[in-house]
Amino acid sequence: MNILILNWRDSRNPHAGGAEQLTHEIAKRWVDWGHGVTLFSAFYPGSKREEVLEGIKIIRRGRWWSVHFLAMIYYFFRFRKYTDIIVDEVHWYPFFSVLYARKKV
Repeated sequence: MNILILNWRDSRNPHAGGAEQLTHEIAKRWVDWGHGVTLFSAFYPGSKREEVLEGIKIIRRGRWWSVHFLAMIYYFFRFRKYTDIIVDEVHWYPFFSVLYARKKV
Protein backbone atom coordinates (compact mmCIF):
# COMPACT_ATOMS: atom_id res chain seq x y z
CA MET A 1 0.00 0.00 0.00
CA ASN A 2 1.24 3.52 -0.81
CA ILE A 3 0.52 6.11 1.85
CA LEU A 4 0.76 9.87 1.26
CA ILE A 5 1.00 12.09 4.33
CA LEU A 6 0.25 15.80 3.91
CA ASN A 7 1.68 17.89 6.74
CA TRP A 8 2.99 21.44 6.72
CA ARG A 9 6.07 20.36 8.72
CA ASP A 10 8.23 17.26 8.81
CA SER A 11 10.20 15.92 11.77
CA ARG A 12 13.41 17.73 10.73
CA ASN A 13 11.81 21.17 10.56
CA PRO A 14 13.30 23.41 13.26
CA HIS A 15 9.76 24.28 14.38
CA ALA A 16 8.56 20.67 14.48
CA GLY A 17 6.87 19.53 17.62
CA GLY A 18 5.20 16.49 19.07
CA ALA A 19 2.72 16.07 16.20
CA GLU A 20 5.53 15.82 13.66
CA GLN A 21 7.48 13.38 15.82
CA LEU A 22 4.41 11.20 16.27
CA THR A 23 3.73 11.26 12.53
CA HIS A 24 7.32 10.22 11.85
CA GLU A 25 7.17 7.33 14.32
CA ILE A 26 3.91 6.04 12.85
CA ALA A 27 5.27 6.38 9.30
CA LYS A 28 8.40 4.41 10.28
CA ARG A 29 6.20 1.55 11.46
CA TRP A 30 4.24 1.58 8.21
CA VAL A 31 7.54 1.33 6.31
CA ASP A 32 8.59 -1.58 8.56
CA TRP A 33 5.30 -3.31 7.69
CA GLY A 34 6.16 -3.04 3.99
CA HIS A 35 4.19 0.02 2.94
CA GLY A 36 5.51 2.88 0.83
CA VAL A 37 5.28 6.20 2.69
CA THR A 38 5.70 9.68 1.21
CA LEU A 39 5.48 12.82 3.33
CA PHE A 40 4.78 16.10 1.53
CA SER A 41 5.61 19.16 3.60
CA ALA A 42 6.89 22.73 3.38
CA PHE A 43 10.48 23.64 2.54
CA TYR A 44 12.45 25.50 5.22
CA PRO A 45 15.83 27.27 4.95
CA GLY A 46 18.66 24.76 4.80
CA SER A 47 16.46 21.75 4.08
CA LYS A 48 16.80 19.34 1.19
CA ARG A 49 13.99 19.44 -1.34
CA GLU A 50 13.77 15.64 -1.24
CA GLU A 51 15.28 12.98 1.00
CA VAL A 52 14.60 9.54 2.40
CA LEU A 53 14.66 9.39 6.18
CA GLU A 54 14.29 5.97 7.79
CA GLY A 55 12.48 4.69 4.71
CA ILE A 56 10.09 7.65 4.50
CA LYS A 57 10.36 9.70 1.32
CA ILE A 58 10.10 13.37 2.25
CA ILE A 59 9.27 15.94 -0.42
CA ARG A 60 9.44 19.60 0.58
CA ARG A 61 7.88 22.33 -1.55
CA GLY A 62 6.63 25.81 -0.87
CA ARG A 63 6.40 27.49 2.50
CA TRP A 64 3.91 27.15 5.33
CA TRP A 65 1.49 29.43 3.49
CA SER A 66 1.72 27.74 0.06
CA VAL A 67 2.29 24.04 0.83
CA HIS A 68 -1.45 23.29 0.85
CA PHE A 69 -1.93 24.53 -2.73
CA LEU A 70 1.26 22.83 -3.94
CA ALA A 71 0.12 19.52 -2.40
CA MET A 72 -2.89 19.59 -4.70
CA ILE A 73 -0.72 20.30 -7.76
CA TYR A 74 1.72 17.54 -6.83
CA TYR A 75 -1.14 15.13 -6.23
CA PHE A 76 -2.39 15.59 -9.78
CA PHE A 77 1.01 15.38 -11.44
CA ARG A 78 2.94 12.99 -9.23
CA PHE A 79 0.95 11.17 -6.55
CA ARG A 80 -2.50 10.27 -7.85
CA LYS A 81 -1.47 7.25 -9.90
CA TYR A 82 -0.06 5.31 -6.98
CA THR A 83 -1.61 6.72 -3.79
CA ASP A 84 -3.86 4.31 -1.90
CA ILE A 85 -4.31 6.32 1.31
CA ILE A 86 -3.97 10.04 2.07
CA VAL A 87 -3.37 11.20 5.63
CA ASP A 88 -4.46 14.85 5.61
CA GLU A 89 -3.05 16.37 8.79
CA VAL A 90 -4.76 19.51 10.03
CA HIS A 91 -2.97 22.28 11.87
CA TRP A 92 -4.38 25.69 10.96
CA TYR A 93 -6.53 24.26 8.18
CA PRO A 94 -6.67 20.99 6.26
CA PHE A 95 -5.14 20.24 2.88
CA PHE A 96 -8.69 19.58 1.58
CA SER A 97 -7.52 16.41 -0.16
CA VAL A 98 -11.08 15.08 -0.07
CA LEU A 99 -11.93 17.67 -2.76
CA TYR A 100 -9.30 16.55 -5.29
CA ALA A 101 -8.47 12.89 -4.62
CA ARG A 102 -9.59 10.83 -7.66
CA LYS A 103 -11.31 8.29 -5.48
CA LYS A 104 -12.20 8.00 -1.85
CA VAL A 105 -8.90 7.43 -0.11
